[in-house]
Amino acid sequence: MKLRPNKVALMALSLSLMTPVFIAPTTTGAATDTKLFKDVTKKNPNFEIIHMMADKGIISGYPDGTFKPNQTLSRKHAAALITRTVKTLPKTTVFKAPKDLSTKNAYYKDMKILMEAGLLELDKKGNINPDAPLTRGEMAKIITTAYQLDTTGQHPFRDVSSKYNSYITALYQANVTSGYEDGTFRENTYLTRAHYTAFIYRAMREMGNMPGTELSGAIFLPTNYTSEDYRRFVLAYEYLTIGDNRPTHVIHPLFPSWTPSLGYEVKPVKYLMKTGENEYYYSNDVAKKIAEHSNYSMPTPDEVEQFVKKDLKLNSTDYERYDNVNGISFFHNPNNNPSFNITLPKKGPNQQANNIVINAYYNNKEVLNQFLAYLMKTEASKAIDWYEEKMKILYNPLYMHQANLQTGYFAKQFGDYLIQFNIGYANAVDVRGEIIGSPSFLDDKLHYFVTITTADQLKIIESAPLKPIEFKQEAYDKLMRDVMRLHGNP
Repeated sequence: MKLRPNKVALMALSLSLMTPVFIAPTTTGAATDTKLFKDVTKKNPNFEIIHMMADKGIISGYPDGTFKPNQTLSRKHAAALITRTVKTLPKTTVFKAPKDLSTKNAYYKDMKILMEAGLLELDKKGNINPDAPLTRGEMAKIITTAYQLDTTGQHPFRDVSSKYNSYITALYQANVTSGYEDGTFRENTYLTRAHYTAFIYRAMREMGNMPGTELSGAIFLPTNYTSEDYRRFVLAYEYLTIGDNRPTHVIHPLFPSWTPSLGYEVKPVKYLMKTGENEYYYSNDVAKKIAEHSNYSMPTPDEVEQFVKKDLKLNSTDYERYDNVNGISFFHNPNNNPSFNITLPKKGPNQQANNIVINAYYNNKEVLNQFLAYLMKTEASKAIDWYEEKMKILYNPLYMHQANLQTGYFAKQFGDYLIQFNIGYANAVDVRGEIIGSPSFLDDKLHYFVTITTADQLKIIESAPLKPIEFKQEAYDKLMRDVMRLHGNP
């Protein structure tokens, strides 16, 4: 399979040791109002974030107008960056003045604060070595403690010592680091100024402090693969997760920490991107908040049942109604015909629902279109055109990254309603790796979940801090090649 260069424009906005980039993110003032560093041009993949952090006064350059992004970071500069972004650090250690750090040193106060927090230690000679480079392990301890990251959980790196294990776990769980492509973290490797800036940025982003509401992004859509490539890829990727001989480290291009060797039970990845006017793409944590809201203004179960009978022209014997304490579902599954499920997950005092969820296979969108027309009247055609366009993006295994191999969620406001949807697939292969059902796969295995709720729930999305997805084009190409080759597709 010949891979053509991707034509989708990407703006590099992230720094890490492998320098991934966010999916086409843009800023509205980060690098436009700031005096640019002479050695960080727009060709630099770290251009936006370096100047954004400089604009906020978190980082600074040299008198000659340079930033020196590839220069190793000294311990004193690492300390200064922390004290600029964290108001207070816990005092856990009695301060002992280093032999090599004068009180007249410009970084004396910064170093003293980190020493009192137990984050920088004297060597055997009583020196703090302010000009010595900082290692990745030291960085993990500093950032985890400074930003009070949760150290529970685990990480996939095979080269981490007990000294830094909990700190590196915290960075991994908080999406501050993903390590190297070979599954290592390399705690003794020195950091560059650019890389440390990336870790600080990500920690602040995790805490909701960066980059605020000024970041938006477009969704990346590969153009160099056919639908048949996608079909084989999805089958192969699922096949890798069901056997005993799993590869130790197959990289997902958007979420490098996801590996088949860990199975489906992996840490959730959180992201939120503004992709248009009143339109967003986000992870499951945001979708859950929308599902749990308590504005009961949607139709009642009886009204939905009337729709099923009148608009879908189904008799009471053509569908089943399931009532439970919290909600009601209408299920239709005739022989040899696409099925659908309409659910009212939660009901209020007047039996009105807070959301209505429609779930059906990808090749059965008629029930969705009819319900949108029933509920939204003149706005329905706009909503249909919109979700059809977005489904073309999610009709791609690249976005099936959740633990249950579903995509993230698109949402957009139309008049009085907010439409949210995602897609996934099920029962693609059996335990032997054989294809189940029709080889066409993408039509009769993909299914969609559409949640319709009131427009005021857009505020739930807008109140959350924006967090873009990280992406490397070459990692995606490599994943496609490797996975398909392992499944016998050269």
